[in-house]
Amino acid sequence: MDFVLHFQTSDTILVVDNLYKIVGEYQRCLVPQTPAYELGNRTLLPRGRRTNYANVDFQDGIAILPPHLDEIVTDNDDKKFVAVADEHNEKPPIINATDGGWLDWEDRLRDYNIEVIQLCPSEL
Repeated sequence: MDFVLHFQTSDTILVVDNLYKIVGEYQRCLVPQTPAYELGNRTLLPRGRRTNYANVDFQDGIAILPPHLDEIVTDNDDKKFVAVADEHNEKPPIINATDGGWLDWEDRLRDYNIEVIQLCPSEL
């Protein structure tokens, strides 16, 4: 909730891929008429001036990464987040709540100026 409150009360920008693959993933996971659904739709999903886009290429539904990043991130579903962070000029951080895979990659990604922020480290 701290992250969501910060997002709501700051000028923080959400950066997603130009094909909305990230947004689509979250929309598929949220159950309509639940608090999580309302929170996602009202707070975190793209909203005009608070959203930037990174041009990400996909092949067979998987984001294409440069070889040095592709060898780090082994989960094909997570490659789109790295592609967005790598492609965007401001190198936005990847925000992770409960996906333990990011623990294996975050140190090596930092070598390429990609930061992973763990929201719930005690849960991982």
